[in-house]
Amino acid sequence: MDEYSQFLRLFWELGVDESTDKILSSHLTKIENGVLIWLDLGCTGIETLPLGVFDRFPELEYLGLYGNNISEIPPKYFFNMKSLKYLDLGENNLKDLPNDFFDEDNSLTCLWLYANEFEKLSVEPFRNLTKLQELNLNSAIRGPIDWDLFSHLPNLKRLEIALNRIEDVPLEKLPKSLTVLIKEKQLPAGGITIIDLFQELNSRAVERSPEDTFCLVTGLMGSGKSTIMKQLPYPKLDGYPPETETKIFFDNLFALKKPDGSNTIFFELDGPTILSWHQFIQVSNVVVQVVRFEHTVENLDQVIQLAEHILVHKPPATKFFLAVTYSPEDLDGRLLGIPTQLSSQIDAIFKIPPGEILPDVGGNRRVIIEEQALVELCEAIFKVPPSH
Repeated sequence: MDEYSQFLRLFWELGVDESTDKILSSHLTKIENGVLIWLDLGCTGIETLPLGVFDRFPELEYLGLYGNNISEIPPKYFFNMKSLKYLDLGENNLKDLPNDFFDEDNSLTCLWLYANEFEKLSVEPFRNLTKLQELNLNSAIRGPIDWDLFSHLPNLKRLEIALNRIEDVPLEKLPKSLTVLIKEKQLPAGGITIIDLFQELNSRAVERSPEDTFCLVTGLMGSGKSTIMKQLPYPKLDGYPPETETKIFFDNLFALKKPDGSNTIFFELDGPTILSWHQFIQVSNVVVQVVRFEHTVENLDQVIQLAEHILVHKPPATKFFLAVTYSPEDLDGRLLGIPTQLSSQIDAIFKIPPGEILPDVGGNRRVIIEEQALVELCEAIFKVPPSH
């Protein structure tokens, strides 16, 4: 049976209601040298999981089954999927997991179970998930949790458990490997906010000082600015944003400690926003315009418009950097299409290579940027002096 026929048979057995070509062209379906590595079956109308249908794809590392109508996982269903690292079962109708969910010989590192209806979470389904690093349970739990299940997850680094009406998370039950815990917190005025609890516990409040500098990160939609902001390789300090009655509408706002002991306050705004709110440029000590390399061809006029706007409104002492994401190795030999009279006013250009592409929840992709590229960008930002 040829490769295409195998896919046709698989989709028929699963009752998939999307075309084979559409699934195979998904950005989260990946075939290497004729071997299926990633398979995105999200939102394809699957209701049941027939036994053995994935056994003919032993190299499968990512399986996206999110957004379907799956209500039951058969026992031992994933036992033969030894290479599986990423499993997305979010947005289904699951009420429980089988006790023999995975056997001991598994490679699972990320398990996404968000938006289900679990009546309880017991120890048994998680007993063999010793390699698990990320677990997403947002809006998934309707009943009790046996917190002892986390004693079987010694390598867990990220736990998301928000929107479950959990009054208290027993931190002593969580593995010491955990670096990110995301849950909800009631606000005094009503409503909830999603917080990183570990940052709250290890609070190092930011105190404003004349030595603090402010860095605006901006760019067109899809430029990669949020990806950069989320992966800056320095710990974020609590205390930003400060408590205020004013609604804060930044996409990201946080502080990083500079080597000299002062702080750099980072804030992110989309390019279209600062075209109307140039005051944010005027208060910045450094502005980083993030440019996706492909946009220098596809959206060059918008890239130039934003750069010109920054140059018009920034104070003379404010530094202006370009961070070019998805940049080719020979970027230095390219002109990016930006006119010389404009590029000559840019203080520095930083290459941000594509990095590793990994699956993420709900059919998204996650770009892991090489740390050194971000270190170089941060070092340049940290050297920018405050304006007195």
